Amino acid sequence: MVYKILTNYVYTGATVGHRRKSAGVGSRKSIPQDQADWIVVEGMHEAIVSKEEFEMAQEVIRGGVKKPKRNPHYYPLKGLVCCGNCKRALTRRKNRNVSGYFYQCTHSMNDRDTECPVGERYSEAWLENAAYNAIGQMLALAEKKAMKNHEISKRRKSAISECADTIRDLQKQSEQLKAVKLRLYEKYTSGSITKAEYLKRKAETDAKMSENEEAIRKGHERMQELDSEHPCSDERLNTVLGEYQRNEGLTYELAHALIDAIYVRGQDSIEIVWKFKDIFEDMEGKE
Repeated sequence: MVYKILTNYVYTGATVGHRRKSAGVGSRKSIPQDQADWIVVEGMHEAIVSKEEFEMAQEVIRGGVKKPKRNPHYYPLKGLVCCGNCKRALTRRKNRNVSGYFYQCTHSMNDRDTECPVGERYSEAWLENAAYNAIGQMLALAEKKAMKNHEISKRRKSAISECADTIRDLQKQSEQLKAVKLRLYEKYTSGSITKAEYLKRKAETDAKMSENEEAIRKGHERMQELDSEHPCSDERLNTVLGEYQRNEGLTYELAHALIDAIYVRGQDSIEIVWKFKDIFEDMEGKE
């Protein structure tokens, strides 16, 4: 409201018209006009402020220093640490007597009958260190799985290449057998071989062609099976692995890329819920 008053030219004693125009033919809405199109009539009533004061106010408004936006602080475990009992997010607080922060279940502070640990404080440094070490273990498993998948992929590609070579050889043989059949027919029509010999040799050639077609069909099926065995890969996981290797401590990006939640049940009991839980459980089950 104050801004509207300070920028209203009417208070200089003028009347200002034609500040808005119709949005279109038949429309009930109106839109602001450019200031150059306003109709201004000076000295129509007693002024509250002089034009000089009004212009000075506009210069201050236009040239005023705006308060810079505050950049939000994303500490590593922001929004991840939860109470193992009530599942609510723990509150991060600053230690008064010593440096650092701690996490606390505020629900327990308001409800003394709760089963949440009343008054318990969990050191942020302890939680970050535990999460960072756990991430290192999980990424080691993921890297091991990736190396295994790489070896499987190499063997799979080699097997696919062998299948393709075999199919090409069989297809060449089928073309050669078709040519053999054509020559047999030509010999028969020219009288070089008897009908009985022609039929016998034709049947033998047809049998070989059928065997080739069956082998080609099985070769294509095998290639499809090998192609469907393509090991799963996750580019995001590879990016996170690089992030972990570059840093010497826990970062917001690293924690939130891998961790879904951290449930604290005591000073020596925490549970980390992973975003890549399926990958890690699969690896742990094979160890």
